[in-house]
Amino acid sequence: KGACTRTVVVDHDGRLAAMLEDRRRRSGSHPKSVLQEMQHQRRRSSGSRSKSAHKERCQQQPHQGPRPRTWSRSPKLSAQTAPPLVIVDTNDEMAAEMRFYGYYAVRHSWLPHRDSVDADGAAHQEVPHGEAELSAWQRITGLLLVVSLLGQSPVFPTKRAVMDRSLGSCQALEARAAKVGGSIFANCVELFMRLIRLRAQPSSILWSRRHFKVATYHLLSSIGAGADRGGARRHTSMAADAFAECIGPDPGAGMRLAIYPHQKCLLALARGGLLTCEDIAGGRKAILAHVRKLLRAHRPHDVDLALIRHFGLDLSEVESEVRALASNALAWHSSAASRGCEQRHPALDRRLLWVLLKFKAPDWWALPGAQLSAWADSLRSSRDGLPLATELGAWMAPAVLSREDVVQAIGFGLSKQSGLEPASVLAGLRHWGVGRSMLDGGADTVLEYIRSLLKKPRSHFEAAVGIAAHFGLPELAEVLASFETDALAALAFLAKVDRRALDGAVAALMAAPGLLKPPADWVAAVDALLSGDAGPLHWPSWALRCRPNCGAGPLLRLAVPVKFVSEAGALEASITELEAAEVVGLDAEWTPGASAAAILQLASRTEVFIWDLVRLELASVREGLRRLLGSKHILKLGFGFQVSDWPQLVPWATVATNMLDLDRLWVRMRPLENLPGLRGLVSRTLGRRLDKTHQCSDWEARPLSSSQLEYAALDAHCLIQVWDLLKPRASDVLAVSTDLGVYSPSPGVGASSATTEDSQRSIGLDGLELRVGTVQECWSLPNTKHLQGCHVDLGPFGRRQLVQGCTITAGQRVLALCNVVPHELHGVLSQGGLLVAYFEDGRRIAVSPPLAAALGALASPSTAVAPAATSCALIDLDTPENAWARCRGQLTTTEDGRVLVGGGALVVDHEPCAVDEPGLGVGGGGCGLGGATFR
Repeated sequence: KGACTRTVVVDHDGRLAAMLEDRRRRSGSHPKSVLQEMQHQRRRSSGSRSKSAHKERCQQQPHQGPRPRTWSRSPKLSAQTAPPLVIVDTNDEMAAEMRFYGYYAVRHSWLPHRDSVDADGAAHQEVPHGEAELSAWQRITGLLLVVSLLGQSPVFPTKRAVMDRSLGSCQALEARAAKVGGSIFANCVELFMRLIRLRAQPSSILWSRRHFKVATYHLLSSIGAGADRGGARRHTSMAADAFAECIGPDPGAGMRLAIYPHQKCLLALARGGLLTCEDIAGGRKAILAHVRKLLRAHRPHDVDLALIRHFGLDLSEVESEVRALASNALAWHSSAASRGCEQRHPALDRRLLWVLLKFKAPDWWALPGAQLSAWADSLRSSRDGLPLATELGAWMAPAVLSREDVVQAIGFGLSKQSGLEPASVLAGLRHWGVGRSMLDGGADTVLEYIRSLLKKPRSHFEAAVGIAAHFGLPELAEVLASFETDALAALAFLAKVDRRALDGAVAALMAAPGLLKPPADWVAAVDALLSGDAGPLHWPSWALRCRPNCGAGPLLRLAVPVKFVSEAGALEASITELEAAEVVGLDAEWTPGASAAAILQLASRTEVFIWDLVRLELASVREGLRRLLGSKHILKLGFGFQVSDWPQLVPWATVATNMLDLDRLWVRMRPLENLPGLRGLVSRTLGRRLDKTHQCSDWEARPLSSSQLEYAALDAHCLIQVWDLLKPRASDVLAVSTDLGVYSPSPGVGASSATTEDSQRSIGLDGLELRVGTVQECWSLPNTKHLQGCHVDLGPFGRRQLVQGCTITAGQRVLALCNVVPHELHGVLSQGGLLVAYFEDGRRIAVSPPLAAALGALASPSTAVAPAATSCALIDLDTPENAWARCRGQLTTTEDGRVLVGGGALVVDHEPCAVDEPGLGVGGGGCGLGGATFR
């Protein structure tokens, strides 16, 4: 009896249709008016009934009895015959769902049982009991609520505008249909089929065409999430039946205007069910007839063009329709360009027209060149039409580049080109028919060129996909996996910065059938990037990318022998073996707080040697490292070796040539991804978990346990495994490899010990290197409460990736502690820390430098002299007595937020640093900011 009432009509055996027809003959009214009159009379009569009459009616109709009090057990369904007509009014959607469940699930089940036949003549088996039974009832009652919202004239509490009522109903439909659909492919399609078959019922005369499209679209919207796509092929017949129902005639068109599902439902069914032309009733002819009908109506949609790609249709089969449509749209756009306006075409906007033209070469279309040129000129002069104009120009003149120019462009890569647009290169590849065999390096050269394009995904993603499809990379499993990894990284970048470019990238992927083969699921991956869901974990490329938690997955095991070297003879034998290797993985272990390494691991592809630096003679180790590390023919691999391991080898090593850190290589090859630690890198590339249990154990104790030896050997050998999987190109290796000299705590060349001590005293923070930086981007770490990762720009000192526990935002100015040994936290490498004030009430506020301070400037106490532009020794936070532990006790804050160091102000260029509340400037007069501690 509430003001906002919904009416649900369930016609179980067609008796409502007979009643409507009988009343229509008597009154001569439209069935829609008859039904509305019946509902109005029922509401009016039900309000005047007495309590006794209501009680008597409830006894005669037990299905309208009181709702059950408890829902602790799943009710047993009975096989009683359902009532012919049930009209239920309710004030709330949730209450309606529970009332439906109470009335029908408990007493009068109308779900099909064994040996029962549905209205469409299909036999069904008995519904199982338990949770499956309960879930089935929830889906059915949810679908009934969706049907109840399809009416054109819902009752509202006050008189509102038609637009407001329509908008409110659509919002309710979106929420309810999305909830009912769920994430299981079979359930979504089953409910979708029930809904579109209800169009044959007389109650559909109340439905709104717009609302029906909204309901069908959101009912199948969860199919794109890919939760059940691994077994989608099992439901091909179901999806094919639903597809045929969509493109077929409306069964209820005789009693009202025809209503059809949303066009995107066709695409969802085709992709979700992996449909082919042979799966659809009527085959290719039925699909062509549907596409031809849409084209003749001059209302094409990007979904229709996507269907053409999905089913592999040829425009020649609908030549007359597409030629008429394209010529009409081009004439419109060229005429609008001559008038100096950008008026939208009623059928094809400029993006859809370009997508349609790309299906065929210019010779096939035979469009007027003057109109194409006028349109291209107007695109170049528009605000956002330059990329489209570039692609259009390359399509119009594919032979502008010679065969040699195209081959040279692929070999050089994007960074070394001089004015060669990727769109022109792609057009030249197609025009000249350049294949992999014509390139030096074959598929590897193509992959490197594509990687260079994907580093700029906002403008070159579509060209990268087109080049991959042209060279047939989907046919090569290893190359395809590398392409998928790079493309997913580019999509993740676009999901953060440019949603429109992301839509174009997805459209480009959908236009390449070779890249859509299972288990690839680009649509589900993009949905997961936008929503944060798990995504298509059945896809290996996505599963490897989505392993931020390094504590998951199988352990990485060592498959090569390990030799512990503690004698001179074994040392010489190991040097001989390692000199014959092309690649050697290096890692060192030391006890926390020690100044030198205890063991050194050297791994080849077939063996791992662990040198006991505690027992081996100093001169022998020096000579062995001189021969190995000084060899230019051996590539030495490490991970953070230059900043963490190399300082620990000072007593033995003086020089290392051809040294390559995989963390620097990863940054160069994956500039759009976050820098992982060693565990994160192993998890992303190898799909295995690297055990770090013994990282902080006592490495100077003898003998070492077998688990310690395996841990140490894996740390070195996993570097070679990752190297073999990354397969970097020679230019990347040359860019990141380096030669190391004698380690000095100060990076200044030739700096004496006195200079280093003076610089540390001048800084005044006893070895802390605090520099001004700006946060470029930040993100929350999964499975953590407070931790955030961020990239901080330090100006001339480069960019650092930090993991910290304070809430910050992009563009915020901070003070970064730079001279910290890199640590891995939750799979992400932290290359420093932020100076953060902790208050007793739980607040955490990052210290802000002065607004005028330059990026990279050093912070120091106001009582110290101006600091020199030099760095301090690295701080190992695992060591109890380190520079940060000694210094942080001297840091505090005043009531107005200024930061103090030992009684003096912390300044940058003689200006104070401070903590400030959000919305206030530095030192903006905040209160309650005194007495903070720093951790």
